[in-house]
Amino acid sequence: AFAQLMPSNANFAMARTVTLRAAQDLYGLNSAPYNAVRDAWTAVGVN
Repeated sequence: AFAQLMPSNANFAMARTVTLRAAQDLYGLNSAPYNAVRDAWTAVGVN
């Protein structure tokens, strides 16, 4: 996710978007890994 999708000026909101996109691409929307990434970002207040 970081090497190919993350711009050098990314903030936390962009990091959330990029890591969710990577999880979706690799494992599918609403897969366990996707949900874990989503829930982790939510837990730290990045929505």
